[in-house]
Amino acid sequence: EILSEKIVRTKENVERRQGQTSEEIVAEMEDEEVVDMEVDDEEHQIYNPLNFPMGFDGKPISVWLYKLHGLGQVFECEICGNHSYRGRKAYEQHFNEFRHLYGMHRLGIPNSKSFYEITLIEEARRLWEKIKDTQEANKWNSDLDEEFEDEEGN
Repeated sequence: EILSEKIVRTKENVERRQGQTSEEIVAEMEDEEVVDMEVDDEEHQIYNPLNFPMGFDGKPISVWLYKLHGLGQVFECEICGNHSYRGRKAYEQHFNEFRHLYGMHRLGIPNSKSFYEITLIEEARRLWEKIKDTQEANKWNSDLDEEFEDEEGN
């Protein structure tokens, strides 16, 4: 009984399609595509109230993964133009990226391990001055540091 209704509707659909012209068939296919696009748009609006980053599948990543990577922490770098980095890993990697290297270059400071974790411009400048002073104090001075031997080898 249930199957017979399905068979009757299928027969009616086949007979209706056989009686259509090519223009009617194309118009019907376009209408179906528009309906499919509307359904897809509704499906793509994913519920994400906590504003988690999206995963590779286009859905928000799970809470445990979010916490594991520490993505709740936001680090800002003034040297990079106040750019924000989500998570410790992204923050640590940014010290070798172009944006940070360019910011250090603009300040006239070489990007070395000494400046790791330094994100404030004033702090970087103070450290660079301190390093320059230390290098100047440790610089070789031939008048003071050069040793001579006398005839006896002392």
